Amino acid sequence: MKVYAEVSINGESKTSKRTTVDKDRGTNPRWICSLDYTFKEASLQNQGLLVVVKLYCERTLEDRYIGEVKLPVKALFDYGPRVENVLTYTVDGAGDGKLNILYSFGNMFMAPKPSVWKKAVWVM
Repeated sequence: MKVYAEVSINGESKTSKRTTVDKDRGTNPRWICSLDYTFKEASLQNQGLLVVVKLYCERTLEDRYIGEVKLPVKALFDYGPRVENVLTYTVDGAGDGKLNILYSFGNMFMAPKPSVWKKAVWVM
């Protein structure tokens, strides 16, 4: 299997970022990459804000959907906003498949508008 992950916010294609294909580890893929997203501080309290990780198997004719994990950003932030965290999630649609993620929230900074934002870094 040649597996890659497509990561987005609330499943919106305009926020979609893709990992490389892991060609070496078969059914136990691993990606070492950083996917950066920026959130308004107020949105960190929104229960509906999700990081969606969809897993695909790269194939010649058409990539095959494996399954997905939906990560509530509020729960991630509440779990530990200042340290790197490793969490394990069950992949919906992939039987007993698991997804381990390492994530951290970066420093607050002021955007050009008078709003405070948070930066999240995802390494899978």
